[in-house]
Amino acid sequence: MEGVVNYPFVIHFHQPVGQLERILERIYKHSYELWLRTFTRHPEIKFSLHFSGCLLEWLAKTHPEFIDGLKILARKGQIEFIGGGYYEPILPLIPDNDKLAQIQFLWSYIEKTFDVQPTGFWLAERVWEPSLPKVLAEAGVKYVLIDDYHVRAAGYSEEQTFYTYYTEEQGSRVVIFPINESLRYLMLWEPQERSIDYLSRARTLNGDRVVVYITDSEKYGEWSESTMAEEWLNKYLSMVKQTSWIVPIHLSEYLKKHPPKGLVYIPCATYDKMMEWSRGNFRGFLTKYREANNMHKKMLYVREKIENATVQGCSKELLAQARTEVLMAQCNDAYWHGLFGGIYLPNLRQAVYNHLIKAEMLTQQAVEEKIGTQQSVKVFERDVDHDGQLELLLEGKGLNVYVKPDEGGNIFELDYKGIAVAHNFAGTLTRRREDYHAKWEQKPPVDWYRRTLLRDHLLHPKLALTDFLNMTPSFDLGDFTLEKFDCKIIRNRNGAEVKLFRLGHEWSKSSGNPLVVTKTITIPLNSALLNVRYEVKNVGKESVSLRFAPESTLIPPVAFEYSPTQEELSDFPCTILGRKTLEASIMTEMVVEDAQSCRIANRGENVFVHIAWNPATELWLAPLKALAQTEKAPTIIYEGTIVMPIFNLELPPDTTTNLEMEFQILEGRRQKTGD
Repeated sequence: MEGVVNYPFVIHFHQPVGQLERILERIYKHSYELWLRTFTRHPEIKFSLHFSGCLLEWLAKTHPEFIDGLKILARKGQIEFIGGGYYEPILPLIPDNDKLAQIQFLWSYIEKTFDVQPTGFWLAERVWEPSLPKVLAEAGVKYVLIDDYHVRAAGYSEEQTFYTYYTEEQGSRVVIFPINESLRYLMLWEPQERSIDYLSRARTLNGDRVVVYITDSEKYGEWSESTMAEEWLNKYLSMVKQTSWIVPIHLSEYLKKHPPKGLVYIPCATYDKMMEWSRGNFRGFLTKYREANNMHKKMLYVREKIENATVQGCSKELLAQARTEVLMAQCNDAYWHGLFGGIYLPNLRQAVYNHLIKAEMLTQQAVEEKIGTQQSVKVFERDVDHDGQLELLLEGKGLNVYVKPDEGGNIFELDYKGIAVAHNFAGTLTRRREDYHAKWEQKPPVDWYRRTLLRDHLLHPKLALTDFLNMTPSFDLGDFTLEKFDCKIIRNRNGAEVKLFRLGHEWSKSSGNPLVVTKTITIPLNSALLNVRYEVKNVGKESVSLRFAPESTLIPPVAFEYSPTQEELSDFPCTILGRKTLEASIMTEMVVEDAQSCRIANRGENVFVHIAWNPATELWLAPLKALAQTEKAPTIIYEGTIVMPIFNLELPPDTTTNLEMEFQILEGRRQKTGD
């Protein structure tokens, strides 16, 4: 076959907000240095590069020599920069004003750093929705990269994906570049000749076809053996240079030479694997993982607070800082999961909440500067997660407490608003069935309720801790864990109180023993203290024996990958007080008699949560561990620590037992064993 084919080589560089420093350094050593050497070794090859802004910031701070190398290559014209969202958000999931801010923030950074202005747009995870052209065009974007899967989904053939097209929304137009799927799977994993052969099939005499190759930078060196990847790449690029009919070209250069072939309309889509993981639409992750939905809706809620404060004329400087924190929380990695850790990684989830809580605190500071200090705990009834049920939001100066009355009256968010720490101690992850589990010989346990705080169980008398962790069927004899509680809100000057109550049953007998469980949640205005008073009343005609177990799963701020090493565990102790003082860790699984309290600490950040109860009783302590797929192998990931006091109650008819629990979060001093 005669003719030529245009060949843009696009590389995507990104690491998430909240990524650990040592992982960034490892990836830099294994992959980013490899690419800089490759660019220098092959000056005849043109590359189009996309960097997220958060990664560029890190590179400029820790490896300025890398930035200097890019500047030299940009001046020579070997590389061009592609724009995108600064913090790599899923663009359709954020408000339009934030879309514009994310785009303009990164474009300004690239222009200031490299003295060039991008015209193209990297779409995070290639998540496309038909409304995007309008906002992209408004931002000044000329072209956007999407997968050829998107174009084929619109009814086009593979050969038709070798061209660019226009698409529009309400008359606002951008050009789309289809990314070639076949090359993505051939490159590195197959002999170089197979990629060259594939390109040869796209050649034409008039030379107007374009086959766009894109790759995550980490594919070469981090997700593969570094030496092998570099050798493969050097051999391949040498073959490209020796092949006269392959034309290495920048995306922007191709557009100047070859106009788009016409107009197309692209349905909602992302790349092929992501379509499988998300069940057809990226927004499916928000229903599959309620934790992702809560982060997303929390983001929208905090944005609303910022906008309300703007209308009130509050400090522009503070609100600008708050908006930046929200943009950081929009980084996509914590909101989904496929063959990478994603939402399973606690450090990524905690980064989202860290920035959202900081944004809330900055907004509150701006409001207080304008209208005066907060005088009482704010209590809202609001469908914050948009599931059709009202939640209760209690907002003091030290804590936010989000309660879900329709689902056992559990606490699904516990935001600590500290001096140096902003953290959601309820930011755990529930163990779920994943599609890839079907291929595993041994299936991991799956939770039948979301792991949060104050999940009230009536445990089977023979249930052991191991059975509980493995989710043994029928271990809960009550109907208080998932069912609806009625509620009453009581406000006062010094705090707020929510009384939740339910008439339910203990089902050891077929007829059921009727019980009323009342739990009263109280938070003060100024401190990070949460009090819970339980009343368990037997309203039946027979005496009943109960193992009443309010379960709370909490997670401290973490600074480890997947699960802590033995060395890292020393920074995450658990201290149990009672008849004896016992030292454990967040990974300890144990049963303790006559326990009165448990303290979970992060020594590195000098913060701890202290959980106490009265009367003293048996305690079950255990890590919540998920087994999830990562980029290298199935991995055990720490998702939180379960703290569950078990009260053995003997209740004759028409009698009530009172129990108390307290959660307190403190920071600011080095914690010592037993203090």
